[in-house]
Amino acid sequence: MLRLLGVNPDSVRGTNTGVFVGAGPSDSYYQWTNNMENNTGYEMVGNMICMVANRLSYFFDFQGWAVYLSMDT
Repeated sequence: MLRLLGVNPDSVRGTNTGVFVGAGPSDSYYQWTNNMENNTGYEMVGNMICMVANRLSYFFDFQGWAVYLSMDT
C-alpha cells in the first residue's frame, strides 16, 4: 500500500504517523457474532473490523493515532 504511494515503509517505521480506517462489517463478522456460544472470546478480538487501524499501526510500528470509523449501514 505504501509502496504504491511511493513511500518506503522502512522510512516511516516508528514515526508519529496516524492510521485512519473507514470500514464496514464483513461476512465473517456475522458468522462470529451469530455463534457466540462456541466462541471463547479470543477469536473475536483478532477478527473484529474495529481492530483494522490498530493492526496496521502495530505492523508498521506507527506511533500516532489509530482510528476506526464505522461505515455500518
